[in-house]
Amino acid sequence: MIDPATGTPVAEYALAQPADVDAAVASARAALRGWSTATPAERSAVLAKLATLADKASRAEALELILRK
Repeated sequence: MIDPATGTPVAEYALAQPADVDAAVASARAALRGWSTATPAERSAVLAKLATLADKASRAEALELILRK
């Protein structure tokens, strides 16, 4: 990923190999088994925690980009 303000790289992402995709699919299937048996309250708690973590990460990333400029 390139910072459009400076043209410098700010992150790199690896390309996945077929085995990586297979492992990710297997992991997702295993997670679905647990998720499908979770109660609505349990699912709600997980999603609320995810939203909180995503918000914190987004704010930290935005602050970092602002400070770079």
